[in-house]
Amino acid sequence: MKNKISITQESTSNKPIQVIITNPDIQIIEKKDTKTSINEYLLFINGKDIKTNIVDYSIDADTLIKNPLQTIKSVSLLKKNLIKESAIADAIIGKYYLAEETHIYAAFDSARSSYEEFKNHNVEQRALILKNVKKELINNKDEFISLIIKEGHPYKLAVWEYENMISGVSNENIQFYIELLKKEVTINKEKIIFYRKPDGVILVIPPRNAPASNSFLAISALITGNTLVIKPPQKLPISTVFLWRNIVVPAIIKAGFSPSIINIIQGNSSIILNKALASDKISTIFNFGESSRCIELGKKIYEANKKPILELSGNDIFTVFPDAKITNELIDSALECFLGSTQICMVPKLFFVHENIYDEFVEKILLNIQKVKPGLPSNKDTWLSPVGKVKDYFKYLEDAQQKGAKVLIGGNLLNYKGELDKNGMFIQPTVLAITDYKEISTFMLFEKEIFFPLMPIIKFGSNNQSEDDTNFMIDTINAHKYGLRTSFWTNNKKIISKLVQNIVNSGTIRINSRHIGISPYLSSHGGTSLSGGAYGEMNYMCLRASHMQGISITE
Repeated sequence: MKNKISITQESTSNKPIQVIITNPDIQIIEKKDTKTSINEYLLFINGKDIKTNIVDYSIDADTLIKNPLQTIKSVSLLKKNLIKESAIADAIIGKYYLAEETHIYAAFDSARSSYEEFKNHNVEQRALILKNVKKELINNKDEFISLIIKEGHPYKLAVWEYENMISGVSNENIQFYIELLKKEVTINKEKIIFYRKPDGVILVIPPRNAPASNSFLAISALITGNTLVIKPPQKLPISTVFLWRNIVVPAIIKAGFSPSIINIIQGNSSIILNKALASDKISTIFNFGESSRCIELGKKIYEANKKPILELSGNDIFTVFPDAKITNELIDSALECFLGSTQICMVPKLFFVHENIYDEFVEKILLNIQKVKPGLPSNKDTWLSPVGKVKDYFKYLEDAQQKGAKVLIGGNLLNYKGELDKNGMFIQPTVLAITDYKEISTFMLFEKEIFFPLMPIIKFGSNNQSEDDTNFMIDTINAHKYGLRTSFWTNNKKIISKLVQNIVNSGTIRINSRHIGISPYLSSHGGTSLSGGAYGEMNYMCLRASHMQGISITE
């Protein structure tokens, strides 16, 4: 048996199980009673698991939140070989290896070589991969969700991410992808074929805030015949490596394909990206990040004669028209803006509520906001995550108050127990009342992405003139700098028809349903303007990472 590597993987009961990885099959052979070693996550290149000389460790979020200084110090000592791994094994999710230059080029070469063979299979054969991926997701559900939580996502958020991924490989969606890729029309004796062909090799660079679930969007690119190089974030690679190595690779093998159509490398994003820009092996770069930085990156990718696919910032608008009933479903959808402390791009972030029902909406938000709590990610009642951009939060808050916004609740730092703490990692969920909608475009929170638990509720209305109110919202949304998702609550058919016809600046529009809802056939990602760049749209990777070819056959 070649390339056999003995590592430890955590079971769903939190008791380690020893796993033997034998390329390319994975087999669980025995359980242990206590955790005696740290799980390892290796590079995966050309169908082989590879260790390198550069090692790093991923810290368990619960442990870090409870004892930040002590945990960071212990990991630092571990990296200096001053203590043994076993001394802090319970504080570590896993040990991972970073790519050296030769590994980066080897991954590019492997993906390109595999592409030359993989692209020749038909769409239906490649669709078997996605069907198997769904089965593997289900088989590995508990362990996979556990890793997402250990990396810092609250349980509620991790489950939503998992459900989103399952939806992406549903039978309905897979069949829909197949239908999008090929169409035939016969006119007299001429057969016309519209056939989408693969781009080639895609470098996938997901963000730190939700790396595994975001990287998974690339899965449908396989059905078109592309091959992938997955580059997880350097400091939070574990759940992403597990997804692609332990879930996707076995699915590929079971579908009868070479596992080398997937290659996984960890390392510095800038270094790997620059090598990809200079490489003739890479055709497309799928990158996530902040609009301010990544729009410029998109230009560089284009100038390097490669296709940029960008998933960037979101500042989604949530609108409640006067005829809407303020139901529990509506309030719950609004409060989901606080999942992960609003550090997920596709949650609602700007709330326009008509003056006729403004007070009722605000009252119900304040009545229900008590359930939005900080805490350890593993606690099923936790909504909030530690906030990375604390300074920006206070800048946005001060700017809004100077322009007339009123703080209804919030404005404080908290620790994970929900106690006021000037050194806390969390921010109290904050609700702002903004009653002058005409000035909203001057607010920082409107111009720039909200990336902390701040909920501005903006009163709009024009003396009950429904036509004017609808036009105002259409103009506001179409002129907005972001265009990821937009949601509306109204039962007025004329308003709905007008919104559907006239809103152009949004990847997804949801009417009378959960803003972050998951629907059959609709992609979870993709947007316009600063959310997706000049070529932004609702993102089906099977389409975005392919190109249309027209074929004429005359009998």
